[in-house]
Amino acid sequence: MGATTPDEKSGNDHIEAVGELSHHPVGQTSADRADAIEAEDSEHQMTTREAFRFYWKAVLWSMLASTVLVMEGFDGIGGNFQVLQPWLQRYGVWSAEKGMYIIEAKWQMGLSEATSVGCLFGVLIGAWQVDRFGYRWSMIANMTVLSGFLGLQIFAPNVEVLLVANMLTGFVYGAMMCLTTAFASELCPIQLRGYLTSYCNMLASIVINAYTNYHQDTRTGYIVTWSLQWIWPAPIAVGMFFCPESPWWLVRKGRLDDAEASLRRLQSHDNHGLARKTVMMIVRTNELEKELSGGATFLDCFKGTDFRRTEIACCAYACQMTCGVVLSWTTVYWFVQAGLSNSDSFRLGLGQSAIALAGTLVAWLLIRHIGRRTIYLWGMGGMAALMIAIGVCGCYRDDGKNKVTLWVQAALMLTWVLTYDLSVGPVAFTIIGEVSSSRLRNKTISLARFTYNFISLISGLMNPYMINSTAWNWGAKAGFYWAGWSVLSFVWIYFRLPETGKRSYRELDILFERRIPARQFKSTVVEQDADDEILQAKQMK
Repeated sequence: MGATTPDEKSGNDHIEAVGELSHHPVGQTSADRADAIEAEDSEHQMTTREAFRFYWKAVLWSMLASTVLVMEGFDGIGGNFQVLQPWLQRYGVWSAEKGMYIIEAKWQMGLSEATSVGCLFGVLIGAWQVDRFGYRWSMIANMTVLSGFLGLQIFAPNVEVLLVANMLTGFVYGAMMCLTTAFASELCPIQLRGYLTSYCNMLASIVINAYTNYHQDTRTGYIVTWSLQWIWPAPIAVGMFFCPESPWWLVRKGRLDDAEASLRRLQSHDNHGLARKTVMMIVRTNELEKELSGGATFLDCFKGTDFRRTEIACCAYACQMTCGVVLSWTTVYWFVQAGLSNSDSFRLGLGQSAIALAGTLVAWLLIRHIGRRTIYLWGMGGMAALMIAIGVCGCYRDDGKNKVTLWVQAALMLTWVLTYDLSVGPVAFTIIGEVSSSRLRNKTISLARFTYNFISLISGLMNPYMINSTAWNWGAKAGFYWAGWSVLSFVWIYFRLPETGKRSYRELDILFERRIPARQFKSTVVEQDADDEILQAKQMK
């Protein structure tokens, strides 16, 4: 590391001494505690603009890791290819009744659900990877493996091989989705945690849909789109090789010097020894959680107050599915089945992606000024009302000429997408990254993603039958079904989802340990010595 100044040496020795105090309730001397308090106060007092200026390197590293979401964006629009005749000729069957190639409902269901099945296993492996190897090497390994799986998907000769390829890529996506959310939440300070998780896949979808729209009559309409995925693994893997490791992970491993070095690389400059003081803050939170819960296994996610945190993470992530988002995944297919032309349907898909991007950008402003809980609650309420309206439209049929009802359905669906991407879509990633304890973060996020994928699997099994004209043929009436689930989700959010914004991880630990009701999280004051009071009370029991 080069020459060490006397001040740096004393600082390093100071940190090493902290690591040896394993039996102290918080693991710090009075001087270390003062540094931890100063670092936490500094994060609270820092404005968003100051946070961006001071942590701009952390922002860029977080954006690099979150670029993995671009690739899930590629995978997420695969259902739209199912209206392209070149794709249907390769993977579908000839229908004498319709006089064209079609995809059977069982294969439509299988292709969409193969990814979810892979994700179910991937999310659990992702938590183990981080515990064992850290974020950097886990991402590098996953990107390397994914490159091979993408080749199988792009050149699949038949629908059976394509299904296997989707499952294998889903396995990697499952692991990566857990890594990126947790990594972003650990790199950045309080003010930036809500900004840096879920924007890239929206931008990617615009490019994909635009290309597909103008090449829908040729095989390149989907081959080139899938091939574009190969752009990302190598740059991401190389970038992650040079990326600093999470200082929270390093502290959990007892590598305090490395944690300080990582923080120095994440900050624009070392402002009065803030990197060392931030390590003290992380140590303080880590030691508090060790005293409160002790373990860091999947089983510990279901013990004590961590069980409530696991419930919130899983249910908040599940809300992304229970609101009816599965309908928006196949809007192009849905509108073609309803009677719109392929061209009009793809243009609607392109508009949907642009609206999704705009909604996510506006959501960042709302997160800053309104808060997670309020956005989630009223976003879910708005989506429930829109689903009811979509269902009502499905009860009426046009005369086959002006198709007024179809265009009303389209307008309502696009409004629903805007509402989703203003609220539940992006904010879910922020909530699951904040609500868990730092020692169980990867495992809690893995369980939340597992819940999401399980519900996604069930929803995906039903959706083709709901909208397919050869199956249940509900069409827009499926809105009634999802409206019911949205109302139930609204009730859960009101009673169970707390406001986690503008809170340090230590403060959240204390609020959960005190069993503060969800609706009182925002107004409850957490004193600087609250952790000592909790530990003393626990020792007296």
